[in-house]
Amino acid sequence: MFPVYRVLFRIDGRDPLVSHGSPMPIYGDFFEGEEAVIKAETGQPIMTSKPVVDLVTYLQEIQE
Repeated sequence: MFPVYRVLFRIDGRDPLVSHGSPMPIYGDFFEGEEAVIKAETGQPIMTSKPVVDLVTYLQEIQE
């Protein structure tokens, strides 16, 4: 099962990687934008931005 919740929270910064030590300076603005909803693997809806939903959906599709 693809870990939608974990991947999404890593990308949008709600669960940052400690080893990086700072937010994404180059791509941060790219992932901002219109709000969108994606469902976690449990079916729970998660609010984030449309670019993040698009990226997580793409990653999920290439993993299956």
